[in-house]
Amino acid sequence: MTRLMQWKQDHVKVKNVPLGGGQVNHADPCDSSYVFVYAGHGQTDAAGVWRIRLADVTCESPGPRHGSIPSIVATPTSGIIENKNPAAPPPPSFLVALITGPDIAIYSFGPGGNPAPHVTFSWHCVVEGELVANAG
Repeated sequence: MTRLMQWKQDHVKVKNVPLGGGQVNHADPCDSSYVFVYAGHGQTDAAGVWRIRLADVTCESPGPRHGSIPSIVATPTSGIIENKNPAAPPPPSFLVALITGPDIAIYSFGPGGNPAPHVTFSWHCVVEGELVANAG
């Protein structure tokens, strides 16, 4: 087990920009919103895959906004399980994040492109929170 840290960041600004980059009109307005930030550790399984659903681990309702795309960074990290400095550098590996709706998957690969099992990593994610309108 590992503990997943998370917090809600209020009063953030968001702006719609093209996914492919390019020209953005500076005069276009920004929206007010809030985001959830998650940080933790994981280990891919024997097939080199780790999965999580953000809504299942969110401590504060209502959680991530429907249709919002999380921004994820995952980095191979040694010493999480060993709890000591390794005697030799860890083997090289790289991670790829896959976002499918509310699910996040991290895939680990070795230098040759084959799945790498049991790769420990640190990760963090930021995702916009669901807007709740007050009835009134």
